[in-house]
Order: sequence, then C-alpha cells, then structure tokens
Amino acid sequence: MNPFKPKALAPVPTTDLVGLFVATWSGRCRAKQGGKPLFVLNDTPLNDADLGSESGVLPLVMWHAENVYRYGIKESGFGASFRQDADALLQRTVGLQKVHRSTAELLCFTLEALEDIRAHLPRSMKSPTATELRSLVAQFAHEMGVVPGVAPVSGQSFGARPHG
Repeated sequence: MNPFKPKALAPVPTTDLVGLFVATWSGRCRAKQGGKPLFVLNDTPLNDADLGSESGVLPLVMWHAENVYRYGIKESGFGASFRQDADALLQRTVGLQKVHRSTAELLCFTLEALEDIRAHLPRSMKSPTATELRSLVAQFAHEMGVVPGVAPVSGQSFGARPHG
C-alpha cells in the first residue's frame, strides 16, 4: 500500500476547499482588526466571499501562490489552471482540479501568498488597514493577457478585460 496515496477523495472539490479556506482566513483576520476590510481594489473594499470565490479574487491569490511555489520549490508550479471568463471579477477563473501537490501543501502556499500580499503591497489611502491590490492585479492582468476594461463586481468597475 502506498502511504502517500489518499485513502479517499475529499468530498469537496479542491478549488472550493481552498476558496473556503481563503474566505475563512479573511474573516478571522478582519475580525482581529475590528471588522475593517483586509483588501481593497481601487479603494473599494472586498468582502470575504469575493476573496474566496473562484471567479473573484481567488485567481489572483492562487496565481501569487503558484509564483511563490515556483520561486521556492519547483519552476513548473503546482498546476493551477486559469480560464477566461468575461463575468469574473478579473476576467479569469481558477481551477485546482489538476494540482499535483497535497491539499496541505497547497493550503500552506495559499496562506504564504496571502500573508505576503498583506505584508508587501501598499495600504489603501482611504482604508489604512486594508491592502490595495491594484498593483498585483496589474501584474496578473499582464501575465494573463488581459487588457484594461471593465469587470463586474458589486456594480463596480475594475480594469481587466480579455483580448479579443
């Protein structure tokens, strides 16, 4: 018997599990800072559901987690897939169905990415406790091949539209 092979598949898809982890982490951190937002995009606060949604900010978080993984472990990354979606906040959704790492390792790199984002990106001018994601979104958009435009979320405009 292979000791590294899981005994059974998780009842929840990996993407959903990681999204739940991110939303829960966000809620706990937000509670520690008195309910104030953790992250903003163009000075608009993002809620926990936006952060953990595969069509919200989760693609950005997982893209950053994969970059951290590439830097520290393996250049080919852990296998997150990004798909074009005109209705998604950043015009991309993320899928983690084909990740070739353990869920525990994936969650560790996700947490590392979240903490790295909070520690190294600038704070919002309007919400000093919140981290402004604009610069990281610009890097993500450039690498994903999206161009400035309008992306829907809570009726707001955030600049990312796919080519073509």
